[in-house]
Amino acid sequence: MEGNIESLLSWLRDSGSFALSGKINAVDTKDCGRCLVLTEGELRKNELLISIPSSHQLNYSTVLWNISTFNKNIIIPGLKLNSSKDNASEQTEYDLFYSNDDPRYIAYGRLTSEYLSNLSSFQLLTLYILSEWIFLPVWSDNKIKSDWSPFFDVWPSKADLKSIPTVWKLSNDSNHRSLLEVLPSCSRHHLDRIAKLVLKDWNIIKNVIENWIQELPGTFEIDKIFEDYLHIYFIINSRCLYCEVPTKSDDIFSNFTLVPYVDFINHTDEVGVHCYPQVMKSNINGSGIGEFCVRVGERSYKIHEEQILFNYGAHSNDFLLNEYGFVLNENQWNYIDITEDIETLLLTIDGAKEFLQEHDYWGDYTINTDEISYRTLVAISLYCTKDYRRVKLFMDGLISEDFFLPKIKAFLVEFLNSKLKSFRTIISELESMIEDTDDTICIKNLHTIYRDYCNIITHHIAKVE
Repeated sequence: MEGNIESLLSWLRDSGSFALSGKINAVDTKDCGRCLVLTEGELRKNELLISIPSSHQLNYSTVLWNISTFNKNIIIPGLKLNSSKDNASEQTEYDLFYSNDDPRYIAYGRLTSEYLSNLSSFQLLTLYILSEWIFLPVWSDNKIKSDWSPFFDVWPSKADLKSIPTVWKLSNDSNHRSLLEVLPSCSRHHLDRIAKLVLKDWNIIKNVIENWIQELPGTFEIDKIFEDYLHIYFIINSRCLYCEVPTKSDDIFSNFTLVPYVDFINHTDEVGVHCYPQVMKSNINGSGIGEFCVRVGERSYKIHEEQILFNYGAHSNDFLLNEYGFVLNENQWNYIDITEDIETLLLTIDGAKEFLQEHDYWGDYTINTDEISYRTLVAISLYCTKDYRRVKLFMDGLISEDFFLPKIKAFLVEFLNSKLKSFRTIISELESMIEDTDDTICIKNLHTIYRDYCNIITHHIAKVE
């Protein structure tokens, strides 16, 4: 892998506007995987760590720029493309170099401006990366290599992303489908949401892929290509960084870019103190969203081999597992979703659901380390007392939770102990699984989630009792 990183750095240096601090380096570690660490001196607030030119990022704009190199009919209002008149001389030079032997003239030549402009960033990037990374070597009999190959070569393998629950569900190659049975309810909700997005995007680009398979050289099976698509989807999902994308400002999920080397920076649950991104829109130089920079935040780095970190957001381990395939051993943003439990109880009371819906208190019942959420206490108070008038006053802040706590204490203790017992049972099951296999990372991730659930529950039992 060290050779691939050197190739990546060489490719970035060839851009002419790449910058990398001499104080940091990319390393592979057993516990954290690939990451960036401090190797020399000290890093201070606002110091520049990395700067990646617009041309060497993958996003909606740069992908369309590259596709338009092979299809001069592509016109997307609001975007400067390589098919524009301003770039006619560049195109002629490119055409002479590659000639029409390049199969991308056929593949991208079948794409229309209307089709491309209607694609989301996820749909466009998965289609493009499939073409450049998976199809092109076969189409060209390994005679043509994508300009993006140095970036592709440092991406995680399918095995590296095996711990993502949506992969367990959708991949025929996954050996972890049985773990779906022990997913926490919060993770199940994330799984269902993400799986729907994955399949929706696949169905939108599938026809183009099937046409490529029929028209261009090589033998491909659509089911195998779906496995590659799934792999690429979660490479994008786990590595994309937020930025505004021209013509996609109204679609928040399309506002992202893939940035080489920056994507080696790992996540911390600390907010607002570590490194931060900065997009220099004045330095676009052709296509894309601008130069992507990373600078040191409020927290300086002084310890040799200390890991350089980002905060992706205030995310629980359930979210991190489903979006990125990892969990944190300690995570202040963890919470337990008890919505299904509480709703089931409330449905036994006539009119409770309608009453809570009317006042926007139906659903989203959670417990975190600091508190049992206010809306959860409201729902439990209604279940235990059936006193609609006083619960309405509780909702409006005219009665404090101190009024209801004595009335719901017994129920809370019983409920929390019941949840604790069920979580401990699942932990015992997971520990048995760990003993029976060498492939433990997926099981250990779930174990970490349930262990923290138990910590949250025991904390609140002690408070209530």
